[in-house]
This record gives sequence, C-alpha cells and structure tokens, in this order.
Amino acid sequence: MVTTQALTAEPQVVPARRDWPELAGHLVFATCGLASAVYLLYLGRHTSFFYDEWSWIQSRRGWRPGNFLAAHNGHFVALPVLAYHLLFATAGLRAYLPYRLLLMFCHLAACFALYRYGRIRLGPLVAVLPAVLLLLLGAAWQTLLWPFQITFIGGLAFGLTGFLILDAVPSRRRNVLGCLCLTAAIACSGTGLAMLAGAFVRVALRRQWRRWWVPAVPTVVFGLWYLHYGRADAPPVGGSASQLWQYFHRIYQSSIAGLTGHTWLQDRPLASWLGLAIVLLVAGRLAVELTHRRLPVDLLSAIATGVVLWGLTALTRVHTHDYGASRYLYGGVLVVLLAVIEAVRGVRLPRLVGALRAVATAASVWAGSTPLRGGAASLTAVDTYARADFAALEHSRPAPRYQPNPRLLPVVTAAGYFSAVHSLGSPALSWSALPRQSAGVRADADRVLRQAGALQLLAAGPQPVTPAGSVTVPSGVVEPLTVRAGCQLLQPQQRALAVRLSLPAAGITLSDPVSAIAVRVRRFGPALAVLGSIGPRQVMLLRPLPDGSPVPWLIQLSTVGTVRLCQG
Repeated sequence: MVTTQALTAEPQVVPARRDWPELAGHLVFATCGLASAVYLLYLGRHTSFFYDEWSWIQSRRGWRPGNFLAAHNGHFVALPVLAYHLLFATAGLRAYLPYRLLLMFCHLAACFALYRYGRIRLGPLVAVLPAVLLLLLGAAWQTLLWPFQITFIGGLAFGLTGFLILDAVPSRRRNVLGCLCLTAAIACSGTGLAMLAGAFVRVALRRQWRRWWVPAVPTVVFGLWYLHYGRADAPPVGGSASQLWQYFHRIYQSSIAGLTGHTWLQDRPLASWLGLAIVLLVAGRLAVELTHRRLPVDLLSAIATGVVLWGLTALTRVHTHDYGASRYLYGGVLVVLLAVIEAVRGVRLPRLVGALRAVATAASVWAGSTPLRGGAASLTAVDTYARADFAALEHSRPAPRYQPNPRLLPVVTAAGYFSAVHSLGSPALSWSALPRQSAGVRADADRVLRQAGALQLLAAGPQPVTPAGSVTVPSGVVEPLTVRAGCQLLQPQQRALAVRLSLPAAGITLSDPVSAIAVRVRRFGPALAVLGSIGPRQVMLLRPLPDGSPVPWLIQLSTVGTVRLCQG
C-alpha cells in the first residue's frame, strides 16, 4: 500500500557538494542559450510574415474582445494575439525582427524552465544536457524559426513554470502565481491543456486539497471560453481506435527521432529502438517506486502530460497524417525529456556514462543542424517569393478578392493586404530589389503583375487613319524591336513569326491584324507567358501601369501577317 507520506512528499532537491558546479551550470546554460539565440536569429534573418500570421494581420487588427477570444483552428490564442497586437502598434509590418525576438524570448524561457526543472532533480551540470537538446532542436525548425509558434512554445513555457511553482513549498503568493501561469498556458494554445493535465496530477496525487483551485480556475476559464467561442471553430475529431493508436504511436516515435536530430522518416529503426528503451526506462522506474511504496508523482505527471498532448493531437489531426510535422516535435520532445529526467532522478552514474551522455547530446545537436539549416532555407525561399509577390501586387490594380499566392498564402487577398499595409506598413520587397532576385522569384512576380492588372490589354476605339511606316521583320529576331513614335506596319518576312517588342511607357495600340494574335509578355522573369490574344480586325490597347521601374516589358506577338502598331 502506498503511504500518505509518500503521496504528499515534495520533490527532493539534489544538494550541490560545492558552489562551483552550480555556478558552472548557470554559466554553461547562459552561454549555450545566448549562442543558440544568435544562431537562430542569423538563420532566419531573411524570413518574413508567413501563412497563419496573415490571418491575424488581415482579420484581427482591432482591439475588439472578439479578436482576442476567437479560436484559431480550435486553439485559445488570446495571449499570442495580444502580443502580436502590441507589435502591430509598435513595429508594424515593416520589420520582422521584433517578432523573431519575441519568439527567442519565449524559446529561451521554455529552455530555462526545463533547465531549472532538471537542476532540482539532477544537479546543475547534468541539467544543461536536456536544456541544450531543446535549445537547438533542429528537427523542430519550424517552431524555432517561425514567430507564430509562440502559441505552442508559450503554452509549454507557462505550463512548465506552473509545474515548478507547484513543486515548491505552498504559499498564497505561489498559488496565485501558479494559477496565473496555468491560465496563461491554456490561453496560448492547446499545449497548455496538456500542461494543465500534468498540474492536476501533481495536486491530486499529493493530496494538496487546499490547492485545488490552482488548476481548477484555468479549467473553468477554458470551459467558459470553449462554450462561447471554441465550439464555433472546433476541428472535427474522431477516427477509429486503430487510426488513433497509429497516429499516437507515430507522433511519439517522431518526438523520439527529434531527440536524435532526425525525423522519423529518416531513421525509423533508431527511433523505434530508442523509443522502446525510454518506455522500458520509465516503466522500470515506476515499478521500482511502487515496489518501495512510493508514488512517483512527478513522473506520473509527465506521463499524463504526454498522453494528453499526443492524444489531443491525434484526435484532431488523425486524418491529416502529419505526425512528423516539425511544429509538433517541440512539445513532444519536451515531454519526453521531463519523463527521462524523472526516470533517472537521484540515480548516481559513473563519470564515463556522464561523459557519454554529453557526447550523445552534442551528436544530436550536430545532426539536428542539417534539418535546421534546411528548414531556414525553405522558409527564406517561401518568404522571398511572398515578398516579391507583394511588391508586384502593390504596383498593380487587382480585384479585391484576388489572391496573389493561393498555395503559399491561401488567406491573403488583395483587399485584406492593402487594408493591412495601409495601417501597418508594407513588408514587400523594394521595387528596386526585385530585378536582383532569383529567376523563380522574378517569374512569380511577373505572374502576379499579369494577373493583377499591372499590364492591361483593353479594347480601344477606332484608330485614325495616319501614315504608317513599314517595318520588315526578318526571321530569327533576337533583340526586341523599339517602338517609335507614331504608327508602324509590321511585315514579317515569314508567314508565321514571333515579333518581340520593348513596350514603351505610353503603351501601344494594335489594330488590323489579319488573324488572331497571341500576346506573350515578361518583365523581370526569364520566360515569356501568355497575357491574352487579339482577334482579327480588333483594335486593342496594351498599356502598363506607371511604376517608375527602368525595366521595360518585353512583348511577343505571334502573328501570321501584317499588323498595325501605334505608340500610345
């Protein structure tokens, strides 16, 4: 039978034999934390607002209560939305660095809380190892580089801080702080619910009934929020028992693989064996504690946190098969580290084993640097495309519902974007920087310019009969022809020929084609693309919007006969 004394026992602090290990642990963690923050800021130096952030930018800018309380994909995100509002009011959209600094602050706070958690149980120097794993968790690159992920990190950081407060000697002030931390956790995202479950286990198994309200208040807050706001945006839940178990099992294995710096798909055998070893380690520690009539409250709390975290993810994401997504690994790895810390707590190991643990940690961080750099490069590429598209959009006349990039930015519309940049400034690439981008980026900007009306092909009225000089176009023309003032009659030497023209700022009028003319254009990009066509005997005006760029439009007319061309 488990004794009541064991139930109410507080975590035992591992005393330091000397002062220098404590100081050394603090210095090592501080150095690693600073170095990792600088490195992550450097990797993401060319990133910008991305995906879900634009949902908040376009639709949650006001200070109405509903903007903070409305759910986001089923999550209660009031605190992250508040943080973004404060940054909107101070930094706007012209600078992304303040948003990234906020992410670094939250990330370092979560890692420091993990270090404090491990220091109490393992000692200061050993506690640095799990903290360093989390500091540079390369497999979770999306969480480390995308400021929107303060939603997930915030819930974990506040929740883990709540654990530390609940582990301390109870006092009124600590109870209030613990309640506030847990409430803040559930107001960041669904990860806070997992941490709240762990807090309930801590209070209940220690029979600290006078503290019941500490986790109860955030539970009531979440329940009231869900009834009024959460149900409207709640994701569909369900799936068969086998599907849920498979998702749960694989997201656990993905978290284990993340510890090694790999993804589950990269190294399934290692993830499987290491995952099994951790399960056996935790189960063995549980068996030992229960055999000695001790209840491992903190270990059971870590297990409950993991079960709720992965269980909720499985219930809401089972049909997406995204268990290996980078954004889900941070929380999973944190939970695994909590369980491992509890499983080896108080165990004295030979120095050789300690050295091997340090080497394994360094190897995992090194292995994780590859997906971290790759993730940073992919985010940078995506954001460069988006900012180039925005630059093209700002020099066009799009319809209000036009979407510049439905694949990368499915929530962004022209009306929403212009409303946002009018209030907060523009994150777009400068117009002068666009010609220096890669060929793919320039081609995508051309696509937006064509679609959004930067180059207009309009029906024109009857043209006055004016003398037209005749221009014979030889075959194999490489350089584009220069359109002179007045009118010209283009006469290809071959029956079918693609005539290339450099479009003047005033535009050109095309008339009297013998047959339909296909119009292909390009400006910054390397390849021509179809803009439209001109029917026989039609009169059409091809006119660019003035934007100040010295780069002209290149026009290709695919014609089978003469065509009358007038400037302006």
